[in-house]
Amino acid sequence: MIREIARNDMQNPLAGPDVWPVEAGEAVVMLPELARRIEGIIMPVPLRCKEDRAAMAAETLAHFASRTGLMQDGEPVETVIVDFVANLMHLCEHIGLISPGYNKFPDLLATAEMHFEMDQYPDDE
Repeated sequence: MIREIARNDMQNPLAGPDVWPVEAGEAVVMLPELARRIEGIIMPVPLRCKEDRAAMAAETLAHFASRTGLMQDGEPVETVIVDFVANLMHLCEHIGLISPGYNKFPDLLATAEMHFEMDQYPDDE
């Protein structure tokens, strides 16, 4: 489905109709295919564009889904994202970013959304 790409290949192998965008409810098993964009790149992975960032997230979610059994269950990707975000919230609580009287998580999400929006039009900086 996705051809192998060279390390410096700037073409977008994720832009085809058979891969991108992912439809709601699509099984988590597609995450490794999306992650292949950055496969084999020596760390740190250069994040040159939105597609590279999406591939990095897909790689992370695929690992999470594999470790939790969600990959084997063929869960929708939305389920994996929700479970991962919930686990991030547990981590935030564990390290003190969420407490009964304080919740930094919405601020973190707002900052992430701002980064996402800035990445939509990188030439507008």
